[in-house]
Amino acid sequence: MFFFLIVSYFISMIAGGDSLPFLLVDNENVIREYIDDNGRKEKIYLVLDEAKEERRAIIKESEQINKELEKLLRHRDSKREQFIALANRSRVLRLKMQEVNLTAVIESQKHISEKEWALMKVDFYKKNTSVVKSSVRIENRFDKMVERTDKKINRVIENKTQAAEITAGLQNLQTNLSVAYHKYQNEMLNEESILYQYDLSIAQIEKIQEWHFETIQMVFRDIVDLHFLAVNNTNEREWRKLRGRLQIPI
Repeated sequence: MFFFLIVSYFISMIAGGDSLPFLLVDNENVIREYIDDNGRKEKIYLVLDEAKEERRAIIKESEQINKELEKLLRHRDSKREQFIALANRSRVLRLKMQEVNLTAVIESQKHISEKEWALMKVDFYKKNTSVVKSSVRIENRFDKMVERTDKKINRVIENKTQAAEITAGLQNLQTNLSVAYHKYQNEMLNEESILYQYDLSIAQIEKIQEWHFETIQMVFRDIVDLHFLAVNNTNEREWRKLRGRLQIPI
């Protein structure tokens, strides 16, 4: 179903498999520049390499779930129970990912001094500022895609009340994605944010991770709700026209 394609790239930005909702030193250039002690460098590399391998396996499973989700969204007769089963599998993987990331953050920062972290933060902030600037263009493209999709819905569906039901669901998805996305942006550009703290506690990291996961779940629910709005407010002919894939402008 094209609704999945509309948000797939957006989800990858705020919930990508190898991205983290907090700063994790995983850039070898940064480590090489700011960590003088070779022994500590090697210890950090070992921690991050192990985490990278574990994340790679989790991401592979997650990609399979995404493929199954896309397949369900393209079929009119998919059942909500099938989506729930996928959501449950996704939650198990996300908990695994959270544990891997938590361990990597705690263990790597044992080998980084507060002075070194202060220097690293400058590089991280510059990188995050650049990411946010480029992401604004992507968000604008996303908004234009939603606008085109809205027009297509109203063009294809003859019953305007039914068309309004679907577009309301689409706009709800757009709003929730925008709110979540801007929260990430604000955190990335706020140098006083918890993201840039040196002495993060396990509780603080877990709190960030939980919000990160809840955001993913919210987006997932919105996509599934939108799918069933489309199913319940279209006939077979309208569905066939709407389920065509749209090109994602990235």
